[in-house]
Amino acid sequence: MTPKDWQAYYDIHCSVMYLPTNTLNSKDDWNWRRVYLSHVNDTKFYKKYNSVDAFVDDSIGAINERYSNPKIEFSAFKHEIYGEYRVLKFAYKFFGKEYIVASVYLFYKGLGYVITYDVYEDDFETYLPGFQKIVTSFNVKVRPN
Repeated sequence: MTPKDWQAYYDIHCSVMYLPTNTLNSKDDWNWRRVYLSHVNDTKFYKKYNSVDAFVDDSIGAINERYSNPKIEFSAFKHEIYGEYRVLKFAYKFFGKEYIVASVYLFYKGLGYVITYDVYEDDFETYLPGFQKIVTSFNVKVRPN
């Protein structure tokens, strides 16, 4: 569920993104306060994973490679429907600006999902409640055959 003060849109990579509505007319780079869902439909990709931890371990390797080994905060939680899930949080610099990424990793019925919150460091707490609402309302719907 999208919080009432957030807006959904497609980014240039045709991914669904969400951002706070009050940042739409900002002269700033509004797309750097965003939440997006990543999911690969290719089940062959997920066959190498048998758990959320294997999925996260592989993702940590990619984060370290892309962001030059940032300090990653790791948390583990249990969801009543989706079971074990993980949260990774780290900071990075891009063109001289500081950002924080918090990603929720779910592994459900053999498929991985990542819900990512990517925001300016100074805005992390401001928009965190919207991100939390998106995460808690996340629902996997299976398409009928």
